[in-house]
Amino acid sequence: MAVMTCKKCRSKVDFSNRHCPNCGNKLEKQKPKSSKSWWYLGGFVLLLVLGSAMQGARVGKGSKDGAAANQQAATTNQFGQAQVADVGALSWTVYRSFWSTRVDKPFESPEGGGYLFVELMVQNAQAQEPQTIPNVELIDGNDAIYLPTAEALMLRDALRIGQSLNPFEVKIGVLVFKAPPSGTYKVRIKGGSLPGIGYVALTPKPAPYGKVIE
Repeated sequence: MAVMTCKKCRSKVDFSNRHCPNCGNKLEKQKPKSSKSWWYLGGFVLLLVLGSAMQGARVGKGSKDGAAANQQAATTNQFGQAQVADVGALSWTVYRSFWSTRVDKPFESPEGGGYLFVELMVQNAQAQEPQTIPNVELIDGNDAIYLPTAEALMLRDALRIGQSLNPFEVKIGVLVFKAPPSGTYKVRIKGGSLPGIGYVALTPKPAPYGKVIE
């Protein structure tokens, strides 16, 4: 119901009245206040809706940008053989990988399996402090994880996991994994004292000329 205010007694009076029922004062027609109030309320609600929509658009854009950045970072940490892989405080390079049924001495290949040799280099790329060579893991196409076999420790050129690297020092050696000689493989490398993980896709060949590193 539209109302107006009596200017004499300040009572609220129906807009259709000609005189104030409280004091008898003749009323001057005023514009109904309710209509203006509804306009104000409607405009306020509209502003709230528009503000929420703009905020949602910004959040959505931020989520897409963050997902794209994560995808790009994951792609950047993928490397191939002979590529220099800078991860954290360390720099890695896988020179070659090959299959063999021998580890220093003649070993019979386990049923459905063999020995995968990975020859690699690691360097402490940080000048500030020594680093420790972290463990390297072999991962197959089904995400199964293989650790270096203890049998390879007898190799003269084995890479010593846990060995200290002085600033800019380089170590070159071999890691051997016991795994089925089929499917795809990659090694997971880490960055030492600085955070970072990288993956090097392997392209193993048969043992060169039937020999192994001794």
